[in-house]
Amino acid sequence: MDNNEENESFRACYRKSYTVEEERTLVNYFLTYGGFSQRGGNSLWKRLEEKDLLPGRSWQSMKKRFKVITTTDPTRLQEELGTTVQQLENADKHPPGVKRF
Repeated sequence: MDNNEENESFRACYRKSYTVEEERTLVNYFLTYGGFSQRGGNSLWKRLEEKDLLPGRSWQSMKKRFKVITTTDPTRLQEELGTTVQQLENADKHPPGVKRF
């Protein structure tokens, strides 16, 4: 078994938990650039993986984690991550990171 196979095997057995900082990075992306309405598709998440938004995280993993963040515990979303689902939805309409002409 070579190093790549060993690394893949290790990752498959021992997945690293998401940190609060990683969750904030996901949330802040949507607050800055919008896209909340596209969160159910795959192309957005594939672009985020290509951009290396969260190094070492697959697009599938980010998509699943974001769904957990936004649907499971809205109180935690607000208290720990500093936003609400409503704010994420509003960012779609007027994302501050995108210039409007």
